[in-house]
Amino acid sequence: MVYKELPQSKLSTPYLVNCTALTIVTQGHKEVQPAQGPAFRVGPGQVLLMPKDLYMVQDLVAPSGQAFKSWLFFFHEALVQSFLGQLQMVPGSAQPYTNDGLNTFEVQPPIAQYLDHLHVQLPAFKHPALVDIKLLELLHLLAMQPYGARLVQQLQHRTPGPRSLSTFMEAHYTKPLKVADFAHLTGRSLSSFLRDFKRHFNTTPHQWLVQKRMQKAQQLLQQESQSVTQAALAVGYENLSHFIKAFKERYGLSPKQYLLQQRQQSLA
Repeated sequence: MVYKELPQSKLSTPYLVNCTALTIVTQGHKEVQPAQGPAFRVGPGQVLLMPKDLYMVQDLVAPSGQAFKSWLFFFHEALVQSFLGQLQMVPGSAQPYTNDGLNTFEVQPPIAQYLDHLHVQLPAFKHPALVDIKLLELLHLLAMQPYGARLVQQLQHRTPGPRSLSTFMEAHYTKPLKVADFAHLTGRSLSSFLRDFKRHFNTTPHQWLVQKRMQKAQQLLQQESQSVTQAALAVGYENLSHFIKAFKERYGLSPKQYLLQQRQQSLA
């Protein structure tokens, strides 16, 4: 569990959820763009349950003259299974499920009281067993709210199925993700991902990603407004030296030399 307070907005932040997580915004709002589906807003006083292996880009927006504030809770698999097992005898907790994507829920008074107490108690929760107790308490409180059955359904169906490789890779090859991340996000084990990728693209994920990213970087560098650093970040390279090496191996010039060449040609 993490309490986040930002004095100013933080925009266009990529985020990969490695386990089931839940966020509650208490001041300001989040603008969230999932890897698949439309963008949406998480406002103050709203709860968002995020499934494992969700990739999204988010804007954390602070109100004018104030800080952005939110809580983030992470639930490991054993804890989620323990919670779901305890709910087996709860009336109404099992209902037909319709997968319509991510949903936000309103913070009810019991949840607000829980957060108030947690804000005071948080420094004392250093032992993992104590943290699990508080996380289970939160899940049970949420299950008791008007939207509890819906939230439980999302927990029961939180693992996304396999996604289209071509659609997902073409849409997200510029994201700063590793091959293993792409495997998780397309609903596959690493071995299945490598096998399916080879069958579909007739190459390896690494070779394909480098080729696509370099082609995109070349296009960006042809625009005079793009610097080498901006182009590197735009195609998923957080390490500038790795980007320069990959670009030079493909085009025989460093990105800076390519930029100079483009400018000389435009002046000729």
